[in-house]
Amino acid sequence: MSVVARWFKDKRGIENETLTAFGVTIEDENEVVGLPYPGAVKYRKGLEKEGRRFWWDPPSMHGQALFTPPDAKQISKMILVEGETDTMALWQHAPEGARPGIRGLPGVESWKTHFADEFAEASLVFVILDNDDPYENADAAATVERGWQKISADLGRKVRRVRLPQGVNDVAEFLQLYSWAALKVLLDASEEVQLPYKRLVLSSEPVEYDWYVKDLLVKSEIVMLSADPGTGKSWIAMALALATLGILPDWLGMEVLRKGPVVFVDQENPEHTARRRLQQLGLTDDHQDMHYLWYQGVRLDEQPERLHEYVRLVEPALVVVDSISRVHFKNENSAEEMNPLMNGGVYPLARQLGANVVLIHHLNKAGGYRGSTAIPAAVDLGLALTKNDQGRINMRPDKLRSIPAWGESVEIVLEDDDDKVLVKRHVEEEIY
Repeated sequence: MSVVARWFKDKRGIENETLTAFGVTIEDENEVVGLPYPGAVKYRKGLEKEGRRFWWDPPSMHGQALFTPPDAKQISKMILVEGETDTMALWQHAPEGARPGIRGLPGVESWKTHFADEFAEASLVFVILDNDDPYENADAAATVERGWQKISADLGRKVRRVRLPQGVNDVAEFLQLYSWAALKVLLDASEEVQLPYKRLVLSSEPVEYDWYVKDLLVKSEIVMLSADPGTGKSWIAMALALATLGILPDWLGMEVLRKGPVVFVDQENPEHTARRRLQQLGLTDDHQDMHYLWYQGVRLDEQPERLHEYVRLVEPALVVVDSISRVHFKNENSAEEMNPLMNGGVYPLARQLGANVVLIHHLNKAGGYRGSTAIPAAVDLGLALTKNDQGRINMRPDKLRSIPAWGESVEIVLEDDDDKVLVKRHVEEEIY
């Protein structure tokens, strides 16, 4: 057996009989291998990846054809792999009925639209590409993904991606370690369409509101409290936190139906102010379910996963962020910078981790939301706070994504007798 043939057998598991069946020519002295394609020969000088080079005869056929087995024809289930050695190794191990449907790409990015004609009669095409580890070779992994996108775009619904186990680089290596039977398990498993996203199953049953605060706040949604400085945003958010803990009997006269731990991110108030306000509202001692994160360096622009992990472990009913402008260093006026902050930093707290989220935000000089419209666009309920001539706070919903029309406003009064503060709804007249 020649030196080159021995390399194919020892390193790639390909027998000399397989090389002969494919018409492979070998020049031992210069380590040149001729790989016959339809209408051309691809030459390879060198065996190992390092230092090898390729050329085509004629040059005009470079990458213009698929590598095909000697008995090639279209069958109902076909397999496309990357490279000539994978093609030969797969053909060698496959049963006779599967062999005619095997094809090889000369390179992962060499796919041409006209190659789809080779699979026109197939009902399924399994595609097995090299298994480059993105952590070890990000460029190679990205190249494989680009190649896959081209292939799947041209083959459409009939194509199925078959992924090799982690640590196995290609088909030839897989077949050296395992067998055709093991590969058949992967092929069979991929026959069923694997959609990349989970579809929400809808029903005709009436959808009931899963209330957090009766008639106002729906469970696992995002609320924004916005107002000018000194209006009482933090007081109102703290009162909701204590009602969620069960320390206060309600919130603004509304029943809090979801009780549980609270994560309160405060990067706005001085420590003595936060402590005094909580005491005045009724939190007279430490509470194990009150996770008050005072100036802990929470960042939702660069390290959102740290707060996400905290919330995952604590499983709070409520997360308060006071204020949203204090947990990032991005340009608040830029939608391009605020959208990733809301999508990657805030949304997972509610949508994935199940907490109700209250964001405290400020108004601009014109009385609207400060910063980009991407901020209010991302919340489910917007509550704007303003002070009236009597010094009371009007809370008006100015965005309702989930709940029905709710009335014009709720009037809130802060009753302060130095030692105790009540945040309550002013009920002199019925609002709705």
